[in-house]
Amino acid sequence: MKVRLPNSGGAGNGTSITETSEGDAELNITDTPKATTTSKTGSTLTSAEVYAKVSPSNVGIVVYSQSSSSASGEGSGIVMGENKDHTCTYIITCAHVISGEGVKAVVQLHDGKQYDAEIVGYDSRTDIGVLKIKATGFTAAEFGDSTKLSVGETVYAIGNPGGTEFFGSFTNGMVSAISRTVSSQIGYSMECIQHTAAISPGNSGGGLFNMNGELVGIVNAKSSSSDAEGLGFAIPINDAIKVAQELLENGYVTGRPYLGITYLAVEDAQTAAQLGVNAY
Repeated sequence: MKVRLPNSGGAGNGTSITETSEGDAELNITDTPKATTTSKTGSTLTSAEVYAKVSPSNVGIVVYSQSSSSASGEGSGIVMGENKDHTCTYIITCAHVISGEGVKAVVQLHDGKQYDAEIVGYDSRTDIGVLKIKATGFTAAEFGDSTKLSVGETVYAIGNPGGTEFFGSFTNGMVSAISRTVSSQIGYSMECIQHTAAISPGNSGGGLFNMNGELVGIVNAKSSSSDAEGLGFAIPINDAIKVAQELLENGYVTGRPYLGITYLAVEDAQTAAQLGVNAY
């Protein structure tokens, strides 16, 4: 199935290898403290309780290109937590939201304040990216276990459809399929959570949460067919965490083979002779 990536506007593709300037990328995102929020009924949270729990961790991402002072795209992100020295905050989003040559990203928090962001790194193969801002004291999401999701389970998506104008929009749906293979515009197949929560351009990078308000996925795509409804997709958080940790530690995903090719255009016989090749 072909899907499109629902970010509002566009950045390019590719894999960033941008290391943090301070060398302080140490964040144990698997040990997020358990939430103190409980349901009035003592069971799973109500929709309103889920929203109250997860909305502070939602952020908006406004992207600017090097050649323009106006925004070239907008997306969403989720606060992961602070670095070990509590001097900056890390945010997880989609690679296609923040990728591209000379991209500058600005993060808008739920209180409306905006902060210039540093791109820690992004990986287009898994469509995961990490930003950092030099500010702290924000509410991080509680990370869940995406392997425990079941088809038919209620899930909630939060993000910014259409950009920050509709900041913090909250929708619900159900898990339609687990490990659904989709082929995206960036050229890689991904194993995603298929869900029916309404998402639109600008939702990319936002969170998919379970009934306990735990982050179980990163919203990244919806069906490109105009006739299709309720076909949304999210990257399982267990996969996203692994990539995010690699980006925090290295700025890129390690252990992958790369093929590099360098070429020089030969347009005259003199250049060809200097290179020791025949010009035709």
